[in-house]
Amino acid sequence: LFGVKCIRCGLPIQSTDYVYRVFTSIYHLHCFNCFCCGHLFKKGDHYMLMDGQIICRPDYEHLSCQAPICQSHLYFDQNDSNRKTPKRPRTILNTQQRKAFKLAFEKTSKPCRKVREQLAKETNLSVRVVQVWFQNQRAKMKKIQRKLGVAEANDIVCSEMDIKSNDELKSNCDSANELDSENEDVEIDDVGSNEEKSKESNNPIAQLFHMHATYFLS
Repeated sequence: LFGVKCIRCGLPIQSTDYVYRVFTSIYHLHCFNCFCCGHLFKKGDHYMLMDGQIICRPDYEHLSCQAPICQSHLYFDQNDSNRKTPKRPRTILNTQQRKAFKLAFEKTSKPCRKVREQLAKETNLSVRVVQVWFQNQRAKMKKIQRKLGVAEANDIVCSEMDIKSNDELKSNCDSANELDSENEDVEIDDVGSNEEKSKESNNPIAQLFHMHATYFLS
């Protein structure tokens, strides 16, 4: 840092000095303040860079209301001073502006330039802000549609799995019923055979015939 000077006061930076760095610009700690109101920035404070000068956010918003937003106006966070790409400025819409944009979006998601200019005039915003809002809104709607499509696909898969499970369960029940029917037939046959044997044992003629056959066989 030897020979380097503070961009604000023009005095040289000493080797023992603590400094703030914004891209290639270097500031003393006591020189790192708002160009408009002189507010001294601390670590963690938000600041803006406008035409090579650092300013506080209130002054930036005040100047932005008087003139269209320029692409060279950048938004910074002191914690993000090491970022290679600084944050872009964000415009916060009020209730009336948001309502006007939503009504226009319901009519058409891609308004022509004439409609965008009319909206910008009615809401006191730049045409660029209007264009970016519609782009973001279209991207948001596409994202929602993709999520809904995935959800519907999952519902169809779950429904098919439920139908398949029900068919398998029905098939298993039919097999079980057939097996029960076979067992019942066997039991009925056994019962019939036992009843015939019981009738034969209770018949006197059958008993006599059995005794006679047993006597000659022995």
